[in-house]
Amino acid sequence: MNAALATPRPPLPRPLQALGALALLALAGWLGVVAWERNLAESCRLEQWPHLARCAAPADKTPEQQIAELRQRLARNPGDSDALVALAAYSQLPGGLPGMDSAAVIAAAESLAPQNAVVLRLQANRALQARQWAEGIAPLIKLSHHHHDADASRALTQLIAQIRRDPALETALREAARADTAWLPRVLTFMTYEKVPMIRAMPLVGEMIDRQQLPPATGQFVIRHLKAGGHWLDAHAIWLHLWKKPLGLLFNGDFEEAFIPDGFDWEILDTNINRAGARAYLSGRGERGQVLQVVFNGKALPQPVLRQHMLLLPGNYRFSGDYLTTDLRSAEGLGWVLSCATGAREIGRTPALKGDSRQWQRFDIRFTVPRDCGLGVALALSPHAAYEAKTGLRGEALFDRFQLVQE
Repeated sequence: MNAALATPRPPLPRPLQALGALALLALAGWLGVVAWERNLAESCRLEQWPHLARCAAPADKTPEQQIAELRQRLARNPGDSDALVALAAYSQLPGGLPGMDSAAVIAAAESLAPQNAVVLRLQANRALQARQWAEGIAPLIKLSHHHHDADASRALTQLIAQIRRDPALETALREAARADTAWLPRVLTFMTYEKVPMIRAMPLVGEMIDRQQLPPATGQFVIRHLKAGGHWLDAHAIWLHLWKKPLGLLFNGDFEEAFIPDGFDWEILDTNINRAGARAYLSGRGERGQVLQVVFNGKALPQPVLRQHMLLLPGNYRFSGDYLTTDLRSAEGLGWVLSCATGAREIGRTPALKGDSRQWQRFDIRFTVPRDCGLGVALALSPHAAYEAKTGLRGEALFDRFQLVQE
């Protein structure tokens, strides 16, 4: 795995360890309720037990009467897996199954219908309550990946949220990822719904990277959320893995490649062509190949118009490039602005690029990334004067041959 992904983890203070244990126990208890409710709902949906009180009118038979009927069905046909699974679900009621060994009923249901969603929920609930992580994670993965069970996906995200608080839990999740990574993309998506920071999943994403099994779309999705959380080193490590080759400090500075979303490439901040005050796209220019063309139409502009995030260590840098303007009507012109990605503190800016040059010109600036900037730096195109983002500009500007070097 990339060294950038293997960051040391200091031991948690005892109060936090206790908090993590309570959170995991609460998760197991919650799953118990979910298992019972979902088991009944699933069985009703599949009409596996048509006489179940939950599925029928309130005047119909009581649960006790239905349990008796299910036992009669099993007496007539011991291989009736639907009846066995229904009894196994009823075993979760307070008091269990009167006159029957609930554990034996569940074991029989697991034997006859091992892939049944109700059985898998019972397995997961029982194992998680006993903090048997590997035994609980396996059925959750089957429910999430094969049955598309949203509750199981949410439960996995909550386990991932606690991954750093319990070494045994982390080991179990890593082993599950080593065995099969196909279940992870769905759960990573659920992490955003459940507001679980993407950084918590990095041990599992690292397993996907080690096995060369990280789909590009999943990698870009993870990068986007890591960047949003300010985890620039982890995000850039995934970006490098997706390319599988060394990359420069500035990506696609010659604009010869189509823009790739959710990474460390150029981002167009407003893609609505009917509303946007500027349209940015790649355009062929003979011997120059492709260049960046930005056309302004007089409408209000997003701030910024175009942006690229970079990973830069503290130090001194030099940024240069070519530009050409045509009929650019602007009082203050355009500027390429460098700023700390976290906090947006400006650390460098080109001179105003304006006028009607109609010939390629060169700009060249030096700037310093301070230590308190963080590793993420944004390079963005904006009007040199903030007020012109509201009043709008007209004309066009071309850009090419951008270079960024550390001095």
